[in-house]
Amino acid sequence: MSDRSSPRSGALDVLTHFLPQNILQDLREQALSFQRQETFRTYVLRRMWFVIPVALAFAAVSFAAAAGSVIFASRFVTQPVSGWTATAIFALGAVVWVGGVISQLYILFRWLENKALRQTSTANPRRMRS
Repeated sequence: MSDRSSPRSGALDVLTHFLPQNILQDLREQALSFQRQETFRTYVLRRMWFVIPVALAFAAVSFAAAAGSVIFASRFVTQPVSGWTATAIFALGAVVWVGGVISQLYILFRWLENKALRQTSTANPRRMRS
């Protein structure tokens, strides 16, 4: 037998990364990294002219996704719509919007953090070796 893990266990490892508890833990670590790492915080604050419009675009994209999911879900409901059903569909749209904005901002800040760390390591190569 080989020491390699099966392809199925590798796929499960990737999928477990997307569990809500793992995502929330990653988001918390990202926020703490922004608070603790001066280079990351400075890098982001210097690029606020880039971050704010991108965040607004993310909100618009998530709004479109939320509207699409509400319209899609409402097609399966018979008319007239009860109050509970309308509330559930509205909650679905809110969850899609919040999830979309958070996930896109998480990816943006992860990318900015990597760029800030790369910029620091190229500016100070001795620090990278230790």
